[in-house]
Amino acid sequence: MTGSLASAKHDRMWHCIQEQSAWYAETAPGRVYAPLVPEVSPEEEELRARIGERIREAAAKKGLSLREVAQRAEVSRGHLWNVLGGKAAASTDLLARLAKALDVDPEVLVKRPRKPRKTGD
Repeated sequence: MTGSLASAKHDRMWHCIQEQSAWYAETAPGRVYAPLVPEVSPEEEELRARIGERIREAAAKKGLSLREVAQRAEVSRGHLWNVLGGKAAASTDLLARLAKALDVDPEVLVKRPRKPRKTGD
């Protein structure tokens, strides 16, 4: 691609990105605008954070860097970083690949911590 064509393509792509920066898109003529990124419930935020924490813990126990985990799970580092940071949800397929890469049961990545039992005084 010649320089001017590449530049024009880049300009068009940049324009599209700028248009989407408001996080809204028209769903159909005459309809209201809907967010491109759906709101995340507090429960989902907590789950995403827990999964990221569990991945980091499991990697540390195995002595693996996050780069090695990404390679073993066949996922891009960028996507793994988004999952770790709670910016992206992990699909069940990705959770299975991460569990295999970390040599843990997939449940380990998503289960809630046990609450300590109350003992009688």
